Amino acid sequence: MNELKSPLLKIENLQTQFKTSEGIIKAANNVSFEIYPGEVIGIVGESGCGKSVTALSIMQLIPKPHGEIKDGQILYKNKDILNLNEKEMQKIRGNEISIIFQEPMTSLNPVLTIEKQLTEQMLLHLGLKYKDARLKAIELLELVGMPDPKSILKKYPHNLSGGMRQRIMIAIAISCNPKLIIADEPTTSLDVTIQAQILETLKSICETSDTALVLITHNLGIIARYAKRVIVMYAGKIVEEGNAVDLYNSPKHPYTLGLLRSVPKLNSSPDANLEAIPGNPPDLNNLPNGCSFQPRCYLINEKCNVEPTITPVSDQHRTACWNYTELN
Repeated sequence: MNELKSPLLKIENLQTQFKTSEGIIKAANNVSFEIYPGEVIGIVGESGCGKSVTALSIMQLIPKPHGEIKDGQILYKNKDILNLNEKEMQKIRGNEISIIFQEPMTSLNPVLTIEKQLTEQMLLHLGLKYKDARLKAIELLELVGMPDPKSILKKYPHNLSGGMRQRIMIAIAISCNPKLIIADEPTTSLDVTIQAQILETLKSICETSDTALVLITHNLGIIARYAKRVIVMYAGKIVEEGNAVDLYNSPKHPYTLGLLRSVPKLNSSPDANLEAIPGNPPDLNNLPNGCSFQPRCYLINEKCNVEPTITPVSDQHRTACWNYTELN
């Protein structure tokens, strides 16, 4: 996707699965994509499509023993981090690759102060003295729009609102100047004003430090504004990937088209109903043969009984649909 740079992170045929009482769930099924320095990409799709599992796989935070990365490669700076032991991975996690988790209340330690949690990895990874780490913690809290940051440092997570906890998580994620930030629904708990401020801050970090950003979200408006490239996932697989402008203007998968049509339009009538994708999200224990989207697709035909491979439709656009030329 970018001929001028080498990929910062390259994922090849990632397979992450979970053992359940009903069988093996393939939550990420042969996922492959690249992330370049300074790039902002978006990953979209319904709940359960594999977005967060892919992110956790990159960080090697898949819960064991029920979850495991079964196959594939995750190449960070051309080195497969799946071959690293936990001690080696700790040098990367939070330092070179950081993640903003979706639920801040379960991600922050309830018995440690904000000061302890915000300075801990700066002391570990950056080698700062405690006084310097505390000063940087205050700067980070100011950066993410926290009021009275000095008093916030003495508080515990339960003393803060959901939006404030979310901003703490963002401050922790950017504290060590990582080369890759994975933001899993980073603005869910924030009002629109703070949401815009945080996203602009993350965008500025990417532009000034060549940091790559992966935005995982249901909000297609956020993706349209900030992401240069978009990955659409369904049933654990990538079904479409492309330049954001091309994908929004000319989607090449019926699922992507359904997602875009479900977004409210400013010029639509107040009485107009939103277009919904028919059917239910897929049951990963009981997927159909061939294309996983066919039970909900209006373009279904005999070809759909064979699983489509993701195929280029242009230099920066690819799709996993046999019938993409018939989209309207």
